[in-house]
Amino acid sequence: MPYREDVLMQKDNKFKQELTDFFYFIIWDSISQIIIESAGNVEQRKIKNLQEQLCQLFVDSVYKNQSHSQFKTSFSTALRSSGFIGELMEEYIVETLSLFRLRLFNIFSREQLKDNSRIPLEKYIELRSSIEDYIILSYLDKFVLLNVIKVLLYSSRISFAEVNEFRIRLIEIFREILDGNTTLKDLTEYLESELNRMSLEKITRDFISASIIGYFTTITRLDNYTEIMDQMKSVIRNKIPVLSDTSFIHTQRIDKILEWLTNEVVTPFFDLLAGNNISILPAPNNVVSSIGTIYRKQLERKFSLEMVLDRLKLLEKSIQISHKMRVGNRFSLPTINYMSNKFRVVQKEFKNKVALKLEKESEWDNDLSADSDLTPERVIEMEFQILFYLAAFLDNELSFDYQLDNFYNVIIQNRHGTNQIYL
Repeated sequence: MPYREDVLMQKDNKFKQELTDFFYFIIWDSISQIIIESAGNVEQRKIKNLQEQLCQLFVDSVYKNQSHSQFKTSFSTALRSSGFIGELMEEYIVETLSLFRLRLFNIFSREQLKDNSRIPLEKYIELRSSIEDYIILSYLDKFVLLNVIKVLLYSSRISFAEVNEFRIRLIEIFREILDGNTTLKDLTEYLESELNRMSLEKITRDFISASIIGYFTTITRLDNYTEIMDQMKSVIRNKIPVLSDTSFIHTQRIDKILEWLTNEVVTPFFDLLAGNNISILPAPNNVVSSIGTIYRKQLERKFSLEMVLDRLKLLEKSIQISHKMRVGNRFSLPTINYMSNKFRVVQKEFKNKVALKLEKESEWDNDLSADSDLTPERVIEMEFQILFYLAAFLDNELSFDYQLDNFYNVIIQNRHGTNQIYL
């Protein structure tokens, strides 16, 4: 019996909605950062318009079964007309979109797409399930694990590489759970093993376990699955870095924050290394400049936290230290006294000024003593661990204080008659 017209329209609209979700929650998540980086200081309204335009073009290209040449022409024209996508990025984005479109064609035949009323129910469910799985994993990564990463970076001396490996493995386990190949018991055993190995405090362990296990049980046991999926879609779409122009920090304020970063967070560590018969490549000035560039991108909301951490890690790995004359790794600290604050930032103590009382004891205090076995490599490690902490801290501040008013007010205060800023 032929379909009634209203039934066909309903099925038609549902399929278009799935294609729209496929674009927003899978494709845009993959290309948004490239587009935003290319846009520079372009008004965010224009990026939002391009996002909507590309979504409509993608849905039409699949729905109307366009040829590859038609598809490529329409997308290239849209990207070029934006005025802020370069030729190389244009080609990359079009090829990425093309691969996603081919993925859909591997699910649906071209004959089915010509008349979507013929799409088998199981194929439609396969597409919807694929999108929902991606949303579940995306929410896990962008919200649940992001908080876990921050807690680990703040409360332990675990390296970022270890934390990131922990994050990736958890995503893999959740994917296996969604595929039915892993159980809650496997997840619990892995968590218990890793958290034991990290030697975390009980309150930290409990928070991490509750966050991850709580998310798993919510997803698997909730009766109203559609409602929570709609909520996650809404939250993820808001998380996609297309922000209103009012959220931008004034350039002068960014310059002041970066000046503080250079003088108070970065330079003191390179002062520790100065004059110790060692050679550093790239030159310290170049490293400091690169650090400033990375943080400027974060403050301008062109880099996500993950991108900032990845670039800092690459920069740390690029630093090479060689000893000119001294035998072994030991080297002498300068005679200047140093102390650390609760942010683990090394600060110079000015002559005739009373030292600030430490707000939190740091495990690194002993590292800065004159008789410690401190090496240049350890100084670099300490510096970049602090930079990881700072990046996570700024990411959290930016999520609710768009102009960084609170942070900025703190760093411009004079404490004990000095221009040093102690967080």
